[in-house]
Amino acid sequence: MIQEINKAVQSYFQNNTDAHEVPVKVIASILLERKVLDRNHAAGLKLRQLLKKLDRENRLDEIPFVFPLRKEQYTYWYFKRQT
Repeated sequence: MIQEINKAVQSYFQNNTDAHEVPVKVIASILLERKVLDRNHAAGLKLRQLLKKLDRENRLDEIPFVFPLRKEQYTYWYFKRQT
């Protein structure tokens, strides 16, 4: 699934050259279209859960586009264009 996420994010940024960052729910919709996710529950819940798991396991570097914006209680997940 991680490879599919990377492909989807890379494709998104190639097709949207003016975008520099995108919320997780946008990529979740793309993954749904590509049948990587079976449904887009709660604006990308399954994708957010995967990102949280990778974060706990210190494996976020497997998705180089991911950017966690950490607040006191929550983490907001974004994907950023690589420069």
